[in-house]
Amino acid sequence: MALITSRNDLNVGTEILIDEAAREWELVATGNLNAKDGVNQQAVYSKFVDLWSTSTYQDSPMPSRAGNVKAGNYIFGQDDSGDFNGWKPKNAATISYLRNGGFEQYDASGTLTTVASSWTGLGGINAGAQPYYIFAQGDSPIDFTYDDQPNIPITIFEDGGDDNRAGSPTVFVREQGQLYTQSTLADTGSTLGGDIARFLLSNRVDDNITATDNEVETLAPYTSMTYTRLVSPQQTDIGGVDYPFDRIIDANGATIEEAHTFAQYLLRQNSDIDENASGENGKTADLFGTFNGSDYIATQGVFFNNLAVSSRGQLNLTDTTGQAGIKFPSVSSGALGFTSNLTSGGAGTYTLFYKTPVTGNPYGTGTGQVIVEDANGNPITGNITGTTIDFDFAYSQNTQAGFAANTDREVVLVGINPAFAKFQKAEGFITDSTALSFSLVAQDDTAHEDYV
Repeated sequence: MALITSRNDLNVGTEILIDEAAREWELVATGNLNAKDGVNQQAVYSKFVDLWSTSTYQDSPMPSRAGNVKAGNYIFGQDDSGDFNGWKPKNAATISYLRNGGFEQYDASGTLTTVASSWTGLGGINAGAQPYYIFAQGDSPIDFTYDDQPNIPITIFEDGGDDNRAGSPTVFVREQGQLYTQSTLADTGSTLGGDIARFLLSNRVDDNITATDNEVETLAPYTSMTYTRLVSPQQTDIGGVDYPFDRIIDANGATIEEAHTFAQYLLRQNSDIDENASGENGKTADLFGTFNGSDYIATQGVFFNNLAVSSRGQLNLTDTTGQAGIKFPSVSSGALGFTSNLTSGGAGTYTLFYKTPVTGNPYGTGTGQVIVEDANGNPITGNITGTTIDFDFAYSQNTQAGFAANTDREVVLVGINPAFAKFQKAEGFITDSTALSFSLVAQDDTAHEDYV
């Protein structure tokens, strides 16, 4: 079955019931009418015109009239002569089957009792997506009756009931593994009344999601990530300048893609997601940010603590004052690689030198050689504790040995493991990259038995 668009598919006694005595009409999800697909309002109105053109129904007033059909507006309980008669839909189910039209309902005295706006999504969303909405910020989210793109009347006024719904509603679609979408009336220039209100809703696969919900809930690094909303902004040092932020995700050493996966998970939770219990409901909370290619554009006030060094260069931040374009200094990173004979016994050592520093002696000249410092200013030297050792380098800030910041440097990695591996060196360049690799392939020390 599909959306009913013709009056000929509405059969009295099957899909539509008429109770003249009670002045009620009812739609029934049977025969040609499927509850989710529904029926065009215009088809219902046209059916009334057909029925009231016969003597069978002309002894009763017409149940409705067409208002502004192009806008999807219909009037219930008033005929085209202007008389009010009290005709109405029998129940909420009947209203939930109506498509592509809102309505105004009047009682027999001419009092406006109900206004329903037909909330309709424009665009494409993934099959089975469950859209939901709020009337105003701070409201609890309400699921639409049916999944997929919404097209259904939503009551915005009830006489004697909640008549404060004609505010600024927001419609959301947030599905696991998909880019999130939300829309307000301003996106289409729609207004909220007894006609069609349109919302822009379109999503697609989010290529930066790294885990399922179950993995986020049970596996590292996600299980140790947290989100905190601060009452007052926290000053954060970025490249030697303090900036205020008040929405803080602790990434637990994860990449920005992993932190984004955790953040998107939070934004689908119908509960308070803030460690400070501020009452911030995940399903209606502001987004934390979005990707533009490999760059992550954070929402105003959002900061990621303990983010993997390799991901910091992807962040584009805006502080709570609205200052945008805040970026971490460029940090290069990579790994030092060692053959297994360099790790045996735990006594192997390594050092990373500048090959030809601007100030200081070149490597191999005996004295005054300069050891490369990591992003925290510590010399890159020590015991060989594994076949790989990660390192980082403050590419846009390091001015060691007379080099200008933001310049490549030629380096020499040396290592030895007495009694197991001979002295070895390897040369390469530190560049503005997060995939640097320098490796030592050392020969076995065959004279190790003579080492005393």
